[in-house]
Amino acid sequence: SKMITAVVLNKESQNRLLAHFQGLIPANWEKIAHHMTVNMGSMESGPLAQTEYQLNQNVELTVVSYAYDDKVIAAGVETDVPSGNAVKHITLGVNRSGSGKPVMSNQITNWQQTSPIVLTGVIQQY
Repeated sequence: SKMITAVVLNKESQNRLLAHFQGLIPANWEKIAHHMTVNMGSMESGPLAQTEYQLNQNVELTVVSYAYDDKVIAAGVETDVPSGNAVKHITLGVNRSGSGKPVMSNQITNWQQTSPIVLTGVIQQY
């Protein structure tokens, strides 16, 4: 399996995030709300390589928006942690039965503002 470098949310942040968007994620979708991808591959091969950030460091992410289509729903985040993705985001849910995949969060464009929530995560590669 491919390695991913990501900011993985702590359990409390995952729960708060899902609670905030509770009404938006259809019941039959898989709930994720797990991480913000930094890059595919190791930390050394991505945008964190030339920064002060360390593995297992706690960082803050502020959720400021959300977007969805019939396959995925994601929360847009602001953070100083760099990401290879054009829009930094956390995939909230995926319509697996409708052949949705988490990677499709990179394609959604109809971002709408939401009241900000500050979340905590840890930089990990797995």
